[in-house]
Amino acid sequence: INKPKPTVYIETGNEGPEGLGFAYSGNVAWGALATQVGGDLITKDVVQKAGPVNPEFILERNPDIIMIIGSYWPKKPTSMRLGFDTNEAKSQEL
Repeated sequence: INKPKPTVYIETGNEGPEGLGFAYSGNVAWGALATQVGGDLITKDVVQKAGPVNPEFILERNPDIIMIIGSYWPKKPTSMRLGFDTNEAKSQEL
């Protein structure tokens, strides 16, 4: 298939809307997964492994796909709370 790769930005939602979560390089965690399935990860050359990136960078690159990854961070009440201690209604509130 001769289609351009979609540009992708992935960030952990552990800091909630008031902070910056980690973005990933193309060979670490979620970044590696995006690369493996054919995405053009916009942070592949920006972070060494994982770390926050400047929001202006994300806006300038205007990725086709933005993913905020949720999990269970009990000490961060505004984090993107997903996993065993939540349900769909609670997740939608975020």
